[in-house]
Amino acid sequence: MRTQREKAESFRLLHEREDAFVIPNPWDAGSARLLEGMGFEALATTSAGLAMSCGRLDGNVTLEHKLAHIRMVCDATNIPLSADMEHGFADTAAAAARNLVLGAEAALVGASVEDYSREGEIYPFAEAGADVLYASALASVDEVRALTSALDKPVNVLIAGLSGVMLDALGGAGAKRISVGAGLARYAAARLADAAREMRDGRFTWFDNLLPGADMKRFFG
Repeated sequence: MRTQREKAESFRLLHEREDAFVIPNPWDAGSARLLEGMGFEALATTSAGLAMSCGRLDGNVTLEHKLAHIRMVCDATNIPLSADMEHGFADTAAAAARNLVLGAEAALVGASVEDYSREGEIYPFAEAGADVLYASALASVDEVRALTSALDKPVNVLIAGLSGVMLDALGGAGAKRISVGAGLARYAAARLADAAREMRDGRFTWFDNLLPGADMKRFFG
């Protein structure tokens, strides 16, 4: 297993490569293992996906649960993990910083922190020294290019609103990192709902599209 320092260094180097990279968002240890097995080089947790797996809406998971989830995913994988730390579970920069330290102690090598409170209030501007800036509501390649050209730090683009755009086009517009937020968790939930509707109607054709046993062994063995 790589050390936390080794993971942190490889994570930093991903942001210095010429090309953009995808950082998918698992919601539990199993989805993290599968994504690692598919060859992705780093992962980022999703707060909404974690909350959904607990039967809750986004924003309703405690810091203690978040840290336990981080430890579980880090223990299950050997690639860098960043975490969606929501609003830092605090309304002051100092308290958020202390919570990020707790995340690092749980083996994180990166974290994203929102700039607004749970009530939707934007926090007063402060130069916090972020290494990567996160854009969650861009709707076109032109918007990506306009944002990245105005900044001198790497930009993470959330794919929502841009699902029809290829990775090369986003990279060409200046994006460095592409994430999918709760997309994978919600896609999995959608397929579960499809199967549930079939079973409710007495049909089981979904059973013909299971993950092959060989892949189960490869990802989880």
